[in-house]
Amino acid sequence: MSGYDYPHENESLGAFMERVVQAKKLIDTQPHSRLLVVTHGHMLRELLNSMLALPHKTRFPHDNCGLSHMSVDDVNMVSYINRPIFSNQ
Repeated sequence: MSGYDYPHENESLGAFMERVVQAKKLIDTQPHSRLLVVTHGHMLRELLNSMLALPHKTRFPHDNCGLSHMSVDDVNMVSYINRPIFSNQ
């Protein structure tokens, strides 16, 4: 309704998980071998669980302004470069 790809009000768990499914489909259909995905922590967590097809939900760590590197191939790897931003003010 807002014209944007994010919900304009609180969304249900089912609606959020549908966005995860749609994001995964979009990622999976890209012809590129490397992609940059910019998202918030909860979406990142669910995408990682979905993409790695883990048998149990895993709480992947994340931090504001953090970077996660994921490699999906014969061996799946997830690494983190979490650097909180500090202010001198």
